[in-house]
Amino acid sequence: MHRHQREECPMRLVSCPKCDESVAFQNLSSHLSTRCIAIKRRDELAETRRVRLENPICKLCGEVVSSMLALKEHMKNTCRKRKIPCPNYPCTRVLYPHDLNFHLLRGRRDPCFLCKKLVLDRPYIFRTWSHQYR
Repeated sequence: MHRHQREECPMRLVSCPKCDESVAFQNLSSHLSTRCIAIKRRDELAETRRVRLENPICKLCGEVVSSMLALKEHMKNTCRKRKIPCPNYPCTRVLYPHDLNFHLLRGRRDPCFLCKKLVLDRPYIFRTWSHQYR
């Protein structure tokens, strides 16, 4: 009788090898295929990874793009939330693309080396940037 309950009985409790839940021996295969938490979690993670690779999302602006290559291109050239350093030498500001043109057009005030008066200095505006960063 004890041997039957330990080794042969289909209703004996066994531990699931994936999640350690106690399950009747006859229900173990059903548990593994439909109800096991560890397997569900593994499958959900695999699906999440698959979706991320197929439809990557820009972490800055949330835009969905078609591929990882398109994501790299988007983040480098067209993402409106990326920041760009000002190309004018003494300026150390880092701005969003839509603010860069205004910043370049506004110019900067520098002191005249003779009278120390602040003078509006219009820096060179990168024409190639103006259409790219709108």
